[in-house]
Amino acid sequence: MKKLICISLYEDLSMTTYDLSEVDNVELIGIVENASEGTLFVFTCDRPNGSSVIMCPGGGFLKTNLENEGIDFTEWFTKLGITYIVFKYRMPRGNPDVPEQDIRLALKVVREKFPEFCDKLGVMGASIGGYIAATAATLYHGTDRADFQILLYPVISMTDQLTHLPSRCRMLGENIPEAEKKDFYEMDIASGGITRGFMAKHCHLYFKIEDKIRRHLQCCFTLYQVPKEKQDAVIDAVLEVDLQSIAQKLIEDTIVQAHRGFEAVMTTKEGKKA
Repeated sequence: MKKLICISLYEDLSMTTYDLSEVDNVELIGIVENASEGTLFVFTCDRPNGSSVIMCPGGGFLKTNLENEGIDFTEWFTKLGITYIVFKYRMPRGNPDVPEQDIRLALKVVREKFPEFCDKLGVMGASIGGYIAATAATLYHGTDRADFQILLYPVISMTDQLTHLPSRCRMLGENIPEAEKKDFYEMDIASGGITRGFMAKHCHLYFKIEDKIRRHLQCCFTLYQVPKEKQDAVIDAVLEVDLQSIAQKLIEDTIVQAHRGFEAVMTTKEGKKA
């Protein structure tokens, strides 16, 4: 029987268990959205293989995208026998230690509470959640460290040229003097629209991906005060590339590689048991 086990990391590790056969999708979304920050949502399998992964959704440190970058992956992982855990981490609100404390504690609690699922315990992250996941997989040591990582369009740098500026500002409390809040929010919206535009066909019908890319680049260039004529030249050059086909190929290749990777892990595990 598949279950959802909710664990509150900062409320005495209180646990609530749901029978997923009795919870519809609307109720499930309500459970995760209404839970407090610092909650783990553990989705169990019918036939667990001893592996598990903690998913850190994106959201620009403004919120956590618990549905499309969280629970939507549940079925794919649990069918493979992998215990899937969605993490509703705390917002840093200017304190960069918060995300690192959260993922370190999440790994510790999962290993202590569910050792039967932790032969291999990995981390996965999308967007700024990729920053949290990469931290756990590269900077920690010993039992604090994840066994593997899966990063989806991650924010893995805080340098001006590479980072997602709104996320960095919300984590570090920094700001760009010439920029206003509306500039960051608009860039957030444009960036999210591009990501979803490659993955959701319905969005593409009403707001074409080329328009989203143009708007996102305009927002970025405005923040860095790039002259208008240079903006137009770069944007036009980018839009001459068949980005839709490139994105589709990347998605297909990633899915194939993910399947091969998990098959290899499972084959190795079975070989060791034999």
